[in-house]
Amino acid sequence: MQNKGFGLLLWLVLTACVTGTNALAAEKTLAFGIAAYRPEAVMLPQWRPLADYLERTLPGYRISLRILEPEALEQAAKRGELDLVLTNPAHYIAIRSSNLLSGAIATLVRREGDLALAVLGGVIFTAEDRDDIDSLEDLAGKQIALSGRYNLGGYAAPMTELRARGIGPDRIRILVFGAPHDRAIEAVLSGAADAGFVRTGIIEQMRREGRLTKPLKILAPRHLPGFPFALSTDLYPEWPVVALPSAGEVASRRIAGALLALEPDDPAAGAAGIMGFTIPADYTTVEELLRTNRMPPFEHQPPIRWHDIWVQHRFALIATPAAFVAILGLALWLSLTNRHLSAERSRALTLGQRLEREHAHLETLVQTIPDLVWLKDLDGVYLACNPRFEAFFGAPRQQIIGKTDYDFTTRDTADLFREFDRRAMCAEGPCTNEEWVTFARDGHRELLETTKVAMRDTNGALIGVLGIGHDITERKRIEHDLRSITEYAAEGIWTSGLDHRYLYANPAALAMTGHTLEELQGMRIEDLAAPEEHERLAEHFAHMRTVGAVDHRLWKLKRKDGSLLEVELTAQRLPDDRLLAVGRDLTHLRNHEEALFRAIYYDALTGLPNRTLMLERLEQSRLRACRDQSHLALGFLDLDRFGVVNETYGHARGDRILAEIALRLRATLRPGDTLARIGGDEFALLMDALPHPEAASAVIERLLTELATPLAFHGDTVRVSASLGLTIFPEDDGDSETLLRHATQAMYRAKELGRNRIHLFDVAQDQALLARIDDLKRFREAIEHHELALHYQPKVDLDTGDIVGAEALIRWQHPERGLLLPADFLTLVDGSELEIRLSEWVITHALAQMTAWHASGLRLSVSINLPAAHLLLPGFADWLAAALSRHPDLTAHSLELEILESAAIADMDIAVETLTAIKILGVDVSLDDFGTGFSSLAYFRRLPVDTLKIDRSFVSDMLVDPNALGVVEHVIRLAKIFDRNVIAEGLETIDDWIALRLLGCDQAQGFGIAHPMPAEAVPGWLDAWRSAEIRRDMPARNCTGSDATLVVAGIIHRRWFRALTAAVETGNASDVGIFDAGQCPFGKWYRGIGERRYAGLPDFEVIDDIHRRAHRIAEEIVERLVCGDACAARAQLPQLQTTCDALLEHIDRLAAYTQERAARPAHPPPPAEPAKADYT
Repeated sequence: MQNKGFGLLLWLVLTACVTGTNALAAEKTLAFGIAAYRPEAVMLPQWRPLADYLERTLPGYRISLRILEPEALEQAAKRGELDLVLTNPAHYIAIRSSNLLSGAIATLVRREGDLALAVLGGVIFTAEDRDDIDSLEDLAGKQIALSGRYNLGGYAAPMTELRARGIGPDRIRILVFGAPHDRAIEAVLSGAADAGFVRTGIIEQMRREGRLTKPLKILAPRHLPGFPFALSTDLYPEWPVVALPSAGEVASRRIAGALLALEPDDPAAGAAGIMGFTIPADYTTVEELLRTNRMPPFEHQPPIRWHDIWVQHRFALIATPAAFVAILGLALWLSLTNRHLSAERSRALTLGQRLEREHAHLETLVQTIPDLVWLKDLDGVYLACNPRFEAFFGAPRQQIIGKTDYDFTTRDTADLFREFDRRAMCAEGPCTNEEWVTFARDGHRELLETTKVAMRDTNGALIGVLGIGHDITERKRIEHDLRSITEYAAEGIWTSGLDHRYLYANPAALAMTGHTLEELQGMRIEDLAAPEEHERLAEHFAHMRTVGAVDHRLWKLKRKDGSLLEVELTAQRLPDDRLLAVGRDLTHLRNHEEALFRAIYYDALTGLPNRTLMLERLEQSRLRACRDQSHLALGFLDLDRFGVVNETYGHARGDRILAEIALRLRATLRPGDTLARIGGDEFALLMDALPHPEAASAVIERLLTELATPLAFHGDTVRVSASLGLTIFPEDDGDSETLLRHATQAMYRAKELGRNRIHLFDVAQDQALLARIDDLKRFREAIEHHELALHYQPKVDLDTGDIVGAEALIRWQHPERGLLLPADFLTLVDGSELEIRLSEWVITHALAQMTAWHASGLRLSVSINLPAAHLLLPGFADWLAAALSRHPDLTAHSLELEILESAAIADMDIAVETLTAIKILGVDVSLDDFGTGFSSLAYFRRLPVDTLKIDRSFVSDMLVDPNALGVVEHVIRLAKIFDRNVIAEGLETIDDWIALRLLGCDQAQGFGIAHPMPAEAVPGWLDAWRSAEIRRDMPARNCTGSDATLVVAGIIHRRWFRALTAAVETGNASDVGIFDAGQCPFGKWYRGIGERRYAGLPDFEVIDDIHRRAHRIAEEIVERLVCGDACAARAQLPQLQTTCDALLEHIDRLAAYTQERAARPAHPPPPAEPAKADYT
């Protein structure tokens, strides 16, 4: 009992020393190391407030903050320079293997807006313009950038995803750029790497800081509800805070409490971008992930476990006690033998040799045994000892035998040894105690387990004491280490005896069950198991008795308060038939799984299934409908103008109204139907197992009736309506995603038709949309396969006939359909992303062609049609400047951009700003198709354009339609008033040329000059044009003082006469309508523009008489042609010729009069004779 008391006293003294050491440590500076994931200049201001918070919360402590890269952090921990560590989970597992850690004391909870995140993952990304990388499989053979191999999100998690697709580390090239993660992203953006791994949140943080120079593409993206970051992997626990032994137990507990007490609104949490800390997470999944990837510390061998220690040292642990017993037995046998020899001296001669041999063997055993062995008589005088004992006293055996302890030790020590001898002599069996001793030979100390046994002769008389001292220093160290491991282990550890009663439980096991160790030691295993587990437990005991192998199972245990917990237990039978069990509590994991399931599959506001669960149920219903040959209806419902409700009542109340609506809608459904919230004020309705499509109408009618019922909310009446899109399967035979998309399209169609209605999906309309998507895909391929080409249509100066430029017109050389004009495909790309791409293609290729012409000596200006989307695109002027800079030999003035007036009016401010920037570059601007839009003069005056382009529709009709002529005339006048050039498109005849020239038009283009031609045909056509002498016989342009439309009216009449003459010559009077007086172009001019300008002039009235007479003759000619009398019709042509000449003569006289009147001074004209005007 005294030995046990001494041991207890020694343990208390050691515990007090440890506690004292921790108390002293608490008064010192604690070094807090944080793994660098961003630059140190960024992280120090983020985490310094947390250190200040800990200093305020824990008086007497000072926190020294150190931002270290993972390798430096690990080295500092090994050198004992750190007390606390905050690092990523993978790094935590790695440094745990080489440092005595106390385990995680808290887990970080990050902040993202209003969300609290205690999990992280990895992101696999590449640059947006890397078209060769679209999936994880594309990364084989590529260079992957990462910040380090210790990172969970930045290496381990992404690498696991690649392994799952058969891509190991040997199939990629890993480039380590070092912390922080920013370097990996910068390497990808700069092209130093093909792709990269980073942890979640880094990309979004750099985007907020404005440091992403171009967009990134996320590979294998995952979309988890409530998780705000880009994600490519599974989620794992966030960073742990770990206390090293140097921090001390007291300080560790206080720091853990302070971290867990950190509030989200505390400035320290805000600065670090976190919500705070939570209880330590289970990092087993991280450890398994590292094992899978053979990452430190699992790249060589697994960690040592209790089972490993037992397997490796069980022979030593069994052999040592056996040796003790053997030595004691031998010593006892030796004593009895000596007494027997003394009593029977008469037989000494016969047994002498045998005794000497046996004595020599025993002496050899005693001399070679590694323990201390000695023998004393009743007075404490040494009778024998072995070499190990000689080292203890520091003297040879000859000097020890015959002496006592008082000759070699202090009196107090000798008295203590003598007292132990007396106890052994009085005891019934061996007496054992533990004591620290110092060896006199070299001064080293050992903890000895001393066993003393009384020696008796054959008669039972006491003759002395045998002592054996066994060195247990190493065994005690191992036991201490194992005890420390069990005490600080996160897993629960239990041992039980043969009677199934608990012998030991570590603090983690006690925390799980709620019992104290004393309470547990009085309980059996069955007392802790849930009642339903008793039968299975009996089978388990039988299995362990017969097999004894390691057994892994899940058990339900009872806590002290009666609640149940689920524990994963690993049990093994020890050699002494005790049971050892190691387990971890899965209750929180199950709760987390349930919460995660709710987060993944249900809407948090309404409790309804979300899109993910809806799609799963839809797929099940679709398969069931195929099997049962039934129908299902899928509706997509959107509340009309619910934003007004939010604006009126606020978003918080709006959410409560939305939840109430969801509750009411769900009540209208059948038991097997599903109502899901897709997002915002959008819901999906799944009606399953319908015998026929019409069966859905009753459910929908109830639903709409319920929606129409007003809601009473805080004294107000809230009315809502909804637009519902509906699709029926199998009539709409698509997969689940397709059915939901079709229902959504039908809902938007219901919105377009006026809201508050139902619209059934139109399969044919969807097929047309899919066809357009296919056409867009084909056109994208046309761009990539170089099937597009530019043709050029020359522009002519109407005065000189010189070529002043050409318009670039797009053509598609289709492999099957041949050469396609813009009208065949431009409407396809309108409003799509290809519209800008096509416009850039046209500009780029036109500039390249101009450069090629310039190099060959041909200087030709080119105009290009610019779509509205490109004009209004931010940064277009800068892009154009860059494009021009790549062609330094060209002058910007040689390029002209043609824009539609509708494009400019779409956003006048941006259009004016962009056009002004274009003008500063020196590029000319033309307003295309002028007159077809609805622009006002105010808009036109603001636009910085150089040229107006008259639309071809007016030019082609101006000689047959006075209204078109009027538009052409006024557009030309408007251009002159605002000092703009004017060009007409659609010139097809020499009459068009003459009319436009007389009206004052500067330039023209059209089939009458040339059809659009490939670039290589332009030089030859120009040579032919210059030699054609097109400018001869051109009438004078100058009609100053006269109305040009009078001359044009003459041209119109001549065209009419030529058409009638041609009909007579050919005998074809099929188009007789133009010869009718009511449809005559000249007659329309006369009754329109002519009457407005010249009514009241005598000759104008004469023109009408002559014109009527000409039509009467024409009618007679046409009538003869219809009757087949072409000769009679031809005979009347001279009469018609005379009449037309007279009409043209009066037109010329009227033109001369208007010219003369314009030249007179501004005074009243003399009165005109009533019968005839004076034209002289």
